Amino acid sequence: MRSSLLNKLWMIFGPKPKLNWLILSVITVLALITLFGSSSSNAIDSSPRRPASLIYTNYRRIKERVAVDYLELKSVSSGGSRQKELGLCGKERENYVPCHNVTANLLSGFEQGEELDRHCKLLTEEDRCLVRPPKEYKIPLRWPSGRDIIWSGNVKITKDQFLSSGSMTK
Repeated sequence: MRSSLLNKLWMIFGPKPKLNWLILSVITVLALITLFGSSSSNAIDSSPRRPASLIYTNYRRIKERVAVDYLELKSVSSGGSRQKELGLCGKERENYVPCHNVTANLLSGFEQGEELDRHCKLLTEEDRCLVRPPKEYKIPLRWPSGRDIIWSGNVKITKDQFLSSGSMTK
């Protein structure tokens, strides 16, 4: 017993189904290809191809914009008051590390390794300053070109120490 759909198709196409079925199959396949092919090609073509340098430039520009926006939001959230600029520290503060003064800790009575711990006091206004860079200081090169390079002006080492160690890495 045939289904009603097959009976209707049999009535339409008649007793010579080979040619008629072939035409119907081809039309169906073409319809399916256009239906599914158009949706997948739109998904591929929706993102145009860009050169890698353009993508990197756009990413860098977005990253800089985010940093600027963050600083603006931070200033707005802090009440919009502009903080005063920091002054430069004196020569005696060149090697200062906040909350880490071994000499003062020893005088305070710390011992058995406690003198090496950080003991913070409230910072006063004179404690807040910018340490001056050395005279021959150069800004380090960016990664990856600056990975293995250290400017000699950036490292406080004497000529005798350099000659005895054999390299700048020790």
